[in-house]
Amino acid sequence: MDLYVRMCGTSPYLVSLLINSPGMIYELLDSLMVNRLPSEPQLETMLHELCRGAEDIEPILSSFKSVMHLNVGVRDILGKESIADTHRALSDIAEVCIRQVIEFCYQALVRKLGIPKISNELVCRFAIAALGKYGAREPNYHSDLTLLCLYEAEGETTSIGFSRIHQPVSNSEFFHQLTQKSLQMLNRVGRNGRLYETGIWNPSEDRTYHLAWSLTSFVETIDQQSVSPKKRLEYCPHRMIYGEPSFQIEADRVVTQAILRKGWHSQDTIRICEERSKLEETATSRNLKRGLGGTIDIEWLCQMLTLQQSIAENHPLIPGTLDALSRFAANRTLLPEEAVFLSQSYNFLRSVESGLRLMNTKARHELPSDSSQLEQLAYILHLKNGAELDEKCIDYLTRNREIFRKYVHE
Repeated sequence: MDLYVRMCGTSPYLVSLLINSPGMIYELLDSLMVNRLPSEPQLETMLHELCRGAEDIEPILSSFKSVMHLNVGVRDILGKESIADTHRALSDIAEVCIRQVIEFCYQALVRKLGIPKISNELVCRFAIAALGKYGAREPNYHSDLTLLCLYEAEGETTSIGFSRIHQPVSNSEFFHQLTQKSLQMLNRVGRNGRLYETGIWNPSEDRTYHLAWSLTSFVETIDQQSVSPKKRLEYCPHRMIYGEPSFQIEADRVVTQAILRKGWHSQDTIRICEERSKLEETATSRNLKRGLGGTIDIEWLCQMLTLQQSIAENHPLIPGTLDALSRFAANRTLLPEEAVFLSQSYNFLRSVESGLRLMNTKARHELPSDSSQLEQLAYILHLKNGAELDEKCIDYLTRNREIFRKYVHE
């Protein structure tokens, strides 16, 4: 009964999923009996079996995502999972969907254009990285997805069988089309909306960008062009999520080294402060992301300190905010009590954000001013009332900014 009251009374997002597919209620009840969320390998196996032999995988992916989001969301509102575990589950769901899309598009292109190869007739390897919230494994229910496609080297395609009419295309064209078709499938609006709102990451700030890069050309672009401090911070939360494992490792290492060669200077910190001020100017005082002391304060602080440590001490980049805070406490980059506070603050504010997503509010980062919405949000978060929620948010935001200014200042 608690499930139905909480879901119907507080989460239009979950209710909309059930209305579109009423049969999901049985899968939901089964998942609650198991009393745990499926692991990434289990999700991978489930989706692979569902898509096996299918000519059109889009409705399968959409249904799979809806079922899994419903399972995660219900456990979220019942308080059965931590916000970190909820984020990881949402990230895993997205990751297996993305891999299925890329594999589907790759095989279709191979049948049409042939296999991309390099000069020595070896198959051209490639890797896909996720950046941002998915790179950090910290997405909410509606986080945007950012990808980066890197391939091994230039070359051209060869036919998969004997064909007199095969016209080879360059590897550049092949992987451009692969990325383009994958983006179209991920962004196409269906019955339940887009699968994932997806864009491509580029190291420059201009509007012209590549859909796919050879590894050499990507590194040369980083070495030869100015990569803004903000772009370097954006790169920190990244993970390779698809591709031949050895090339994933190679691409990660080479690109990270290129980013670190840019160094980090006092002028970079000044520019980050300026960028943070600009974002704050566009937000209200109740914005939990861009406003004073919002989650961007914590994320940018962690990303900047991670870059500085990796440059100075050859530490690996840590994509996750909470993982970075744990390291900063251990090596005393931050005072242990500061790292603990920021971890608690980040978990709480992201929990509030998760509640807002479940409520389907238009302002998805704004703490509601409307008292009824505030009470509803407090109920989702298992707090006594809206006043307690308001007070906790103000306390966290205020202290976040104090710590941010202590370590990030002009």
